[in-house]
Amino acid sequence: MPKTHSDPTILATTQENLDRRMNQFGLKNSYPLQEHLGLYFFRSRRIGSSSILNIKAILVASLESSESGKRGNRIMSLGKLILVLSTYLFALNSSSSEMMGKNSFQEAGFSNVEIELIKGRDLVSHPLKKELAAKAKHGFNLTVLNFRGTGWHQEHLLEHLRAVADTYLSDTCRIALQSAWVVTADPFKGIMDIDWASVYPAPPGAKDLVLASAIPAEAPRPVVGLMRSSAQGSTAWAHPKGRASGKTLPLKNFVWLMGRVNTESYRSKIPVGYNPLAHELAHIFGNTGHNNDPENNILHDDHNKVSTRILDHQCISFLKSEVVFEL
Repeated sequence: MPKTHSDPTILATTQENLDRRMNQFGLKNSYPLQEHLGLYFFRSRRIGSSSILNIKAILVASLESSESGKRGNRIMSLGKLILVLSTYLFALNSSSSEMMGKNSFQEAGFSNVEIELIKGRDLVSHPLKKELAAKAKHGFNLTVLNFRGTGWHQEHLLEHLRAVADTYLSDTCRIALQSAWVVTADPFKGIMDIDWASVYPAPPGAKDLVLASAIPAEAPRPVVGLMRSSAQGSTAWAHPKGRASGKTLPLKNFVWLMGRVNTESYRSKIPVGYNPLAHELAHIFGNTGHNNDPENNILHDDHNKVSTRILDHQCISFLKSEVVFEL
């Protein structure tokens, strides 16, 4: 393990040198690298500056020892570092909730915070899906906000996460859910029912903006907010970066899901296999709205044609998403 120092002067110098080397490797300009590295910093908020330096040092050393000088291969090499870094952080912390950066949410104003890490591989049960997951070359992470009193129970949450994991492990598009960080807390500023602004940039008092603005910047995106209901009566909606709402930065790559999606009255009206969270995430991944394609698909505008199917051109778009990374 690379050595670090506790002396503030030496620590600052080491930090500066490592940041310079990271810049030379193009880390600042690579979203996949920033996404992964940000996740580790977020999970390691409790372990202090020295441990963060260790993580940076491991990454820089590994990139320096790479046989290839190509930036693309360096980005690919990061996937191989995930297990090393994850193991290191597990050794430094006794529970995943501590690693996640529980203090980050508490400092942001969230109360009675509990955080659980759910691994994507634990959500897949069908042998064929497990095989597809093992062969997946792309993945994504989620942060899920579950506020007490909204009616969202663990079985509801797991049902939707399983559907998401299955949907994106299709024959045509193998994108594996890697991790879901479930943040359970008391309602932020008492908000259990959501509304959204009719004009964007959103006014300061819009509840969706109030909640989204409180999420620590390091939290993996997309972020999914599980709410009781919406003032507009909607069951779910998304803020992809290309929409006017998604250009309001705190809302970018954010999904809202209402408790009504768990009722029998709602389920009786949706196509078999369709899942609202998987559908809303498709808006995020594709940075797009609905379509009127001749073929049934996950983003079809027609209630009778929307399905779990991901078309080839949709998959190509999904793989280019800034929240989807190479494994």
